[in-house]
Amino acid sequence: MSDVKDNLNDGYLFVKGFSLTAVAAVFLLLRLFAVTEYDWNSAFNLVDVLTIGDAVSMGLGTLMADPILGGIAIALLWPEAIITRFRMGAPAWENVGNLCWLLIVSLFGISLLWSFHMWWVLAVTVAITVVVIGALRLGDENRGHRAAKVAHWYVTGTAVIATILALVFAAVLRVPWAPMERIDTKDGPIIGYVMRVSPGFLDVLVQEGRDMITVDTSDVLKRTEIDEES
Repeated sequence: MSDVKDNLNDGYLFVKGFSLTAVAAVFLLLRLFAVTEYDWNSAFNLVDVLTIGDAVSMGLGTLMADPILGGIAIALLWPEAIITRFRMGAPAWENVGNLCWLLIVSLFGISLLWSFHMWWVLAVTVAITVVVIGALRLGDENRGHRAAKVAHWYVTGTAVIATILALVFAAVLRVPWAPMERIDTKDGPIIGYVMRVSPGFLDVLVQEGRDMITVDTSDVLKRTEIDEES
């Protein structure tokens, strides 16, 4: 009997690990095509300059590339983290993961409020929190209530919500995970994103047309980080 349970647990872990790997692969693929405007040749050339270390930059860069979309994500995830934290009671080793999740989401939320004064994020967070808590309490009185079921799914479906948001953002965000730069060269200025710095060369994703080019560092006169709107 124990062998059967072990096999079931191993199968569950395999499926879960495979699912996470598949989601990560889809995310990276969508991100790759989005920043190259879904151009096959540009995406192929960009693949050649990516490394394993770029995966973290791609993940964080997706959330931080657009403050508005980032604010929407935080406004949806913050209430769940807060509600789940309080429903679990006092912090313990068994729920330290949720506490870390709350701290991470709160860090992003506070940073948005401080940097961009996006108070609507806080307002939406408070509104969703109040509505969900009310629905959960309604479910304590009437377990079959539809609003209570939706609220319960929301509180327990963090992974699904985060996955959907990540894939949608990956598909629509054109801003790469590197800052835009003006690269003054002997042949004139280049506006784009430096995707890799190699000895003697820069691999640059050009803003207009999203072509990948290689620039000899001996031709570079100056590099200046600029805003997307400029």
